[in-house]
Amino acid sequence: MGFTKLYSATILALLLAMPSLAQDAPAPKKKDDNPNITCTPGWSGYYRPQRWMPLQFQVVIENPTKEAYDGTLRVVAKQDSLVEMTTEKSALVTKNLPLEVTLAVKILYAPNDIKVEYLEKSGTFTGYLPRWSENIAQTRRLTALLNQDLLFVVVKDFGSSSLVQLTQRYNAGPGVGMNYGPSAGTGAIRVSTQAVDKLPDDWAVYDAVDLVILQDPQWQRMTQPARQALVQWVHRGGKLLLALGGSNPLTGDHALAAMLPFSVGPLAAREIEAAQLERWGTAATSERMATSWANGRTTVAHWDLSAAPATWSRNTFHNTDVPWMVSGNVGLGQVGVVAFNPDALFTDDVGSALPMWVQAIDMVRPDEAHLNTGPPTEDEIPYYDRPSRCVPGDPQATNSVISHLLAIPQLRPLSIWWVIGLLSALALLLGPLDYLVLRKFDRLPWTWITSTVVIVLFSIGAWYGVQRIRGGTLQMRVVSVVDGVEAPNKPGQPAHTSATYYGGIFAPESSNYVLDTPGRDGRLSAETSWWSAISPDGGRYGYNDYSLVSRPLGSAQDDTGNRLVSLPISIWSMQCLLNETQDAAIPIHATVYTVGGPGETRQIKVVVTNLSDREIVSGEVRLFGTTWQQLRFNKRIPPGDSETFEGPLAFTDEMTYSGRWVNNSSTFRPEAAFFAAGTLERTRAIERLLKQGAALVTVRYDDASLPFTIAKRNNDVVHIQMARLVVWPKAGQ
Repeated sequence: MGFTKLYSATILALLLAMPSLAQDAPAPKKKDDNPNITCTPGWSGYYRPQRWMPLQFQVVIENPTKEAYDGTLRVVAKQDSLVEMTTEKSALVTKNLPLEVTLAVKILYAPNDIKVEYLEKSGTFTGYLPRWSENIAQTRRLTALLNQDLLFVVVKDFGSSSLVQLTQRYNAGPGVGMNYGPSAGTGAIRVSTQAVDKLPDDWAVYDAVDLVILQDPQWQRMTQPARQALVQWVHRGGKLLLALGGSNPLTGDHALAAMLPFSVGPLAAREIEAAQLERWGTAATSERMATSWANGRTTVAHWDLSAAPATWSRNTFHNTDVPWMVSGNVGLGQVGVVAFNPDALFTDDVGSALPMWVQAIDMVRPDEAHLNTGPPTEDEIPYYDRPSRCVPGDPQATNSVISHLLAIPQLRPLSIWWVIGLLSALALLLGPLDYLVLRKFDRLPWTWITSTVVIVLFSIGAWYGVQRIRGGTLQMRVVSVVDGVEAPNKPGQPAHTSATYYGGIFAPESSNYVLDTPGRDGRLSAETSWWSAISPDGGRYGYNDYSLVSRPLGSAQDDTGNRLVSLPISIWSMQCLLNETQDAAIPIHATVYTVGGPGETRQIKVVVTNLSDREIVSGEVRLFGTTWQQLRFNKRIPPGDSETFEGPLAFTDEMTYSGRWVNNSSTFRPEAAFFAAGTLERTRAIERLLKQGAALVTVRYDDASLPFTIAKRNNDVVHIQMARLVVWPKAGQ
């Protein structure tokens, strides 16, 4: 008994001592080389379904034991209802130095899974080991934008911006919100703030953005790739607003300054009167003015914008011809320049400068955006924006192009009579014929053998019969649109070009195919290209649209865009792809001469030069006076030749009406591609330029060359290309 008591007391003492022992024990050593990764999706969480959006990563290695870590960032997400895209980008992390990486991805509406991973290259074998993963669809806030919603990206270094109050001030419902394009007055304004040194390096991720506002940032902190990305985005049709400040000059060697068709003049002090503030929709009170206010006047540091071209719009100070803002066309886009930072006039944070920003925004988007005005009537809303949708482009036009890609004999459904005939033949063989033959030879018990043989032979015959009917060579069918804008001081020659390729690859056998881009060194140095999948869409939105079968695609991103590294295609099926390219070559030059003013039946002459290695089969010239007018030419133009066409202009339909090309189901019209996903925004930009007096020359190639092919495969190619060049007509006789 004494021993038992002693044993119990010893155990009790040990149990009481364990907490103190645990406190004195050293903490376990933290694992070395542990990655610390932050992922920011979209533009402050905003994105447009099935359009490019940024995923911004910051990668830091904690407790580093090596000088550098060779890794890869991978994103796996459903791009649309059919395709799951795997995207990879190299991530070389240096010791004690954070790495900033941006990936461009497309996702569908309200995805359940967006898996992001960091994989580190293994030193023991060829391959990568997973070190970090996260499902950002469940851990990050994502907000899908409708087509009529507006997304503004405000770039400012320090302090708050009154522009963030656009969301509260102008989102009060229909008729009060920002009226944007066809679905005006019904959308919301969303504002995303970005640091200038965090801007993405790829123009594709700006696809969802309606306007980028650079509010007196430190211009030199913007990386060179980010500058080039903004320039390319503007050339494709983007809208950019530059607000200059007194302390951070935009020097001429900056890519954004070089993009402007004029040089910004010196900085000077400019007086502002109370009447000017009233014109801006605000009033002066000494307690909220950042500048000194006396005798109804104040001064502001103002950059000279008087050198802007005469074709640019100007907004001047009260009772002067000195512009406080100018705006005009750059490529297919628009750029506005404000001579000072409006927020610098006020000290309060209640949005006193907001009315000034509203006027500046309206100048950059004169045809598409107006604040605080009534909504348009139902007749003013084109059918492709009725009702509200999340899908890009005109769904009917996109489906029309995809239907053309799929219109090959191998993909047409078999006639029901083939099925009825084959099943009837099988029933006849297994029934009466089998019975009569075996009864004649007195071998009825052999029916299980003869039936098995018939079924096997019939199955083999059906397999090879379908192969003969459905077989064929590997096929690539493409419809493309290449757009260019006439270069300043270079009549007829394009300065900036954008291209969209809609392609379908038919596979007679299941395999993993690879796209190749031969002759890449011979293209323009600034060319960038982005690949994604494209699938038919009925314009559905507001819910998950998943299919039971998911087609996997793999891509790798670098400084020139992305490339498809994995393209698995199943036997007797077609994978449809979308390629968006910037700063590619355009195959035509053109010069247009007109006689007569707008609204008249004008005479026109156009000189077209074919720069392609294929002949032009048809074309037209289109202008806008008080109505839409055009001149068609059907004469073929051989490669390298020039032709002159002249005659009176005939009246035609408005440019952005797609019904006459889309609704005709019997014959495919390649003009439907003007309104499909990836091209519709450029078509609207071209329409704006035509309403300002430009002319549009459009030509068609029926057997155009392709800048890409299927690697190590012989394939048949059918490529219809539409090339559009915006030129400014000259007065002729």
